[in-house]
Formats: sequence, structure tokens, C-alpha cells
Amino acid sequence: MFQEFNKIRSCTSIWLALRLSFLSHIIRDKDTRTVYIQNLRLSFLKHQYSSLLSELESDMRNYSPSADMTLSTIWIFWWQGEDSMPPLVKACYLQAKKVFHDKKVVLLNHAYKITLE
Repeated sequence: MFQEFNKIRSCTSIWLALRLSFLSHIIRDKDTRTVYIQNLRLSFLKHQYSSLLSELESDMRNYSPSADMTLSTIWIFWWQGEDSMPPLVKACYLQAKKVFHDKKVVLLNHAYKITLE
């Protein structure tokens, strides 16, 4: 069965390559040809991966975050510490504290081993 799949896949790829090579003779306008090629590639990819996409969509519909993903601690690491943060990094750190006010925001620095112990 796997060999049959590879034969079909190679035939489809050859067919696609032949179709693309003749397009420059059939469609003279470059923009129209580009749009046509993009649509052709999209339909080819949809055909090739439709079963995988439908499986992923059903998995996403049935997904629920685990308890580990909803922990209430946010860890931020900056080696030099808060005092040595550049303005942009400090602004991001303060914004995280502001936005996630309901969670514990922990800043780790070069002494992270001491902090964690």
C-alpha cells in the first residue's frame, strides 16, 4: 500500500510540474500566472493533507488545557537583574506585572540557583 501511495504521489508531483512548466506558454501575464500557480499549489496541498487537517481540527475542538498550563506563576529571566535592564526590557517586565496582576511574576537573575533553592 505504501508503494502505491508513493506512485500516486510521484505521479501527482510530475503532473503538477508539467502543468507549471506549460503555464508560461499559456498564460502570458505574469501576475495572472502567479495567482494561478498559487491557487494550484493551494489545491494540491489541500488535497494532499486534507485528512491530516481534519484530524488536527477535531483534536483542537476537543482540546482543554491541563492544570499544568494554567499555573499562576510567570517566570522571567534577566541575567543582570532588574536594575540593569534596558528601558525596553524593563517596560516589558513592568507591563507583564501590570497585565498579569492576578498571577505571581517572578524575576530570575544570575543568582537564580539561590532563589530556586
